[in-house]
Amino acid sequence: MQTDRAKRCSSTLRPRVLWVSESPRLHTGHGRVTDEISKRLAAGGKYEVGVLGWGAEPYLDGECTMFAPGPQPWLSARVNRVIEDFGPDVVVTSGPLLALGVMEEVSLRPFVSWVGYATFEASPVPVALRAVLRRMDRAVVPSAWCRSALVDERSPHESRKGSPVRVIPCAVDSQDFHPRPDRDDLRAAYGLAKKFVVGCVARNHFRKQIPVLLKAFARFAKRHREALLYLHMDPDGPVWRLPELVKQHRLERRVAFTRGLVGPVGTTTQTLNAIYNLFDVMVLPTMGEAFGLPILEAMAAGVPVIGTACSAVNELVEGRGELIAVRDWLTMNWDNAEYALPDADGLVEKLELLYADQELRLEYGRRGRAFAETMTWDRAAVAWKRLLDGVVSRSPRGYRAASAPWVSAVRRAAQ
Repeated sequence: MQTDRAKRCSSTLRPRVLWVSESPRLHTGHGRVTDEISKRLAAGGKYEVGVLGWGAEPYLDGECTMFAPGPQPWLSARVNRVIEDFGPDVVVTSGPLLALGVMEEVSLRPFVSWVGYATFEASPVPVALRAVLRRMDRAVVPSAWCRSALVDERSPHESRKGSPVRVIPCAVDSQDFHPRPDRDDLRAAYGLAKKFVVGCVARNHFRKQIPVLLKAFARFAKRHREALLYLHMDPDGPVWRLPELVKQHRLERRVAFTRGLVGPVGTTTQTLNAIYNLFDVMVLPTMGEAFGLPILEAMAAGVPVIGTACSAVNELVEGRGELIAVRDWLTMNWDNAEYALPDADGLVEKLELLYADQELRLEYGRRGRAFAETMTWDRAAVAWKRLLDGVVSRSPRGYRAASAPWVSAVRRAAQ
């Protein structure tokens, strides 16, 4: 019996791309990239696209082939089985080191090209990650900061075939995220009329340093009775029990959470845009970002942004918002990378600055919106298509190989 791979070789020359990352159903950075890029690759008609996404079960999609993640989607056996079933020419793995490195244990790796979309939030970049990147056919990162962290005088990086690291930034749909003309009515409906709303959209994760935000806001709120902090994140974990921290700072009536929000599942794009439109200022007191998608989304909604002066945040915010000074650099994990600790005093100063200067808030809102309008998913998809075209054209494997050797390889791998 002919395999699906053999049938395809005899019927079409369209190459196949398997995208492996967080599920496009999740409202996370990787989930958003998976959704926006995979559907654009498929819609062009040049590629057949499959998606293996973890964190949620697959859903019907008219353009992409969706694969169930299984209980442990990053086990090499699961990825290998999907490669066998789908027969991709190129596999794109998007995510942290665990996600990127799984291809090294996939037995069918010699028969597919491998592109890694690497994200890391601090430097120096771990030796283990550098080693994985060198064994890819192409390595892609989402920001100029990521590339600069990889490409330096101490350890210049080139992929296995001598190709440099490629920057393909994340993007935003400036029609989905936009300033709402009914903003005043929206704020009134949320009970926020006449409030000065400081907002944060982030995961409940140690890198986001929500305790620093609460500490700074508590000081700011003492001087401004109309100030309110709106947190769009899971209040009960997985890192901090935020209601307890709110009580410790005596902010019970000054902090609001999005109701019913659980983990990375998030909320709809329409609701998220409404939440951004509630804010007078968006604050991301992060310790490090590979890109910082909520920053760009807030800018698209016309909201001025305050972010930590570190990693990729600098290239997004500088000249379009305010940057929080770094108080210290902390070595946090096994990777020995140094993460920025945002200065609470510096954050209070930035809040006071934007509170007092409405014209500056409006100017940052205009600059951020103008920048966001240039960062489109269509533009990102064009960059991905060009990169994938090059990978496919240089590879003797995949759909260019005869069906018989492929079938034999699959059978040998299964034995």
